[in-house]
Parts: sequence; structure tokens; C-alpha cells
Amino acid sequence: LIQGVTSDIYLLKLGDDSVKKIVGQPGPDNNPRFSPDGKQIVFSSAMGNTTFFASNTRLAVVGVDGGTPRSITDSFDESPGLLDWKPDGIYFTAQQKTASHLFRVAPSSKITRVSSPDDLMAGGFSLTRNGDAMAFVAGSPASMNEVFLSDMRRFAPRKLTNMNEQAKSFTLGTREVISWKSQDGTTIEGILIKPANFDATKKYPLLCIIHGGPTGIDRPLLLTPDSRYYPSDIWAARGALILKVNYRGSAGYGERFRKLNVGNLGVGDAWDVLSGVDYLISKGWVDKDKVGCMGWSQGGYISAFLTTSTDRFVAISVGAGISDWATYYYNTDITPFTINYLGN
Repeated sequence: LIQGVTSDIYLLKLGDDSVKKIVGQPGPDNNPRFSPDGKQIVFSSAMGNTTFFASNTRLAVVGVDGGTPRSITDSFDESPGLLDWKPDGIYFTAQQKTASHLFRVAPSSKITRVSSPDDLMAGGFSLTRNGDAMAFVAGSPASMNEVFLSDMRRFAPRKLTNMNEQAKSFTLGTREVISWKSQDGTTIEGILIKPANFDATKKYPLLCIIHGGPTGIDRPLLLTPDSRYYPSDIWAARGALILKVNYRGSAGYGERFRKLNVGNLGVGDAWDVLSGVDYLISKGWVDKDKVGCMGWSQGGYISAFLTTSTDRFVAISVGAGISDWATYYYNTDITPFTINYLGN
């Protein structure tokens, strides 16, 4: 991780074991894939940007003999996850707010979204060797992740599994995406989990769960696997509201949003959490004397920040959070993160 800013791309010829560097620009370059004819390589790149943590990753193309890399996703305002290069184009996945999709980009830089509908939450895509079919997993607020199969020429998913069957006897709350204005007017989204028997005339305890990253994201997937740390569905079944805040810096909302906490870690993020709490209180749904907060990693840092900046919460849990940025820089192998977000 500490050397991530210097990762380059090399070509190893198996016939004579010769090695040649073909991409050596500043910033990380990784995850190379050959073109179908073997004459070019597409790869993920910061395109020379050494302060890349909150910036969009690019997909770039270069010849197998080297040369100047050419970005083909400059017009795409998110970080593409490179999948493969097939005869009809280069495939990648990306977040679109809380949704996630499969895209195709031609070497001419024309980008087409392959999957639908708009709110699809899909991932784990696997394409056949000749690119005529795909497999992937997808879920929804009412469905756990299931495995699907689809033709590449026409996106028409066919479900192969029924994971929901094992949860049919569970008492599960409902999930929805909500939004509100933060202290500085920025629109923030979050995932609200309501108890199954939710009554809008009653006031409920509220538990805020803050994801890490900061470029993580929470999505309204049924039984989203956060139970390793926080069993939100169990708490909802016991009568609590759960709010998962996609605070500034979260993935899926574009580069400008992702950079809103550069030089501002903890401060703007805390605004986003507190304004979300206020929003739900204003709806009349929350007992303001029974509000708790928790988070892991960057979410732990935000939670720790909130312990010293507000008395809104009656209980706060800090999981693997940063309490001192200096010791975090000196004692970990993620030193570029600190410089990227807080400066030298």
C-alpha cells in the first residue's frame, strides 16, 4: 500500500523471460488486460496523478511495445472497475449512487451502459471467453444477492438461485434510500432501515452506522453483510430505526462529491451524519433521547470525532478508528492516504 503511488506495468515474455516496462508514469497503474488481438493493453490508471485517493480512476490504452497511454474514460464521472476486453469493446463495472452497473467502452471512448434498470445493484460480473454471455449477482431491498445469467447482446437476466428462501421466516425491516441537506447545503443520501411494523406516529430509537473508506458506500440490499460488525437487521427487528449515511467522500456520487472531505476529514462528514439525524427527528420518527452512533475504520474516526463535537448521542462505538493522524501516518503502511486527504 505504501508503494501504491509507484506501481507500473511490465510485459513478461514467457519464451525468453525478458521483462520490459511499458507504462511508467507517476501514480498507480495496474490491472492490465490484453486486447483480443494481443496488440494493445487496457489498464486502470491515475494518469499521472499522485494525489489519487479521492480522484476518479481512468481506463487507459497503450500498445504492447509501450508509448504514451491514452485515457478512454475521461467523460465518465466515477471510478471504473476494469473487467475485460472483448471483440465489441472494453467492459467495466461502476457505482452510480447506490446502484452498480456493467458498462462497455469502445476504444474510441464511447461509453454505453449494458445493464438495467437504473436502480440495479449488480456485481461480480463474469464474461464468457467469446463475450456472448455474462453471469453476475444482484439484489434489491426485498431480495438477497442472487446469481443471474444473461445474453450479452440483450440484457435479459435469468435468475439461477433462490437465496431468499433461507430468510423467509426472518422478521426483516424495510430498506429505502432517503436524502437530506447537510449543514452547507450539500445533498446527502443514506439508507434507512425501518422495523417491519413501522408506525409513522411513533418515535423510535435511532442507530447510525457509518461506513469506512471514506470511499465506501452503503446500499439498500436486503441483509447487506455488515453483521460482522453491526447486526442492523437484528436491531431493526427489536424496534430500532437504522440510518446508514453515505457522507461526503463516499463512492458512487462522482469526483466532486468524493473530494468534499479532502482537507476536511471528520468535519463535513460529521455535518452529514448530524443533519441526517435532524432530518429524521423532524419527521417525528425518532426519540431524540435514544440516538446512538457507530462506525468502523473511517466510520470509526467520524464516530470518535462526534464524541468530542456533539452531545447528540447517548452512546457511541468506535471500531478500528483513527484517533491521531500523526501516529496513523507513522505506524501504518497507508501513508499516501494521509497526505492525499490532509496534505504534507
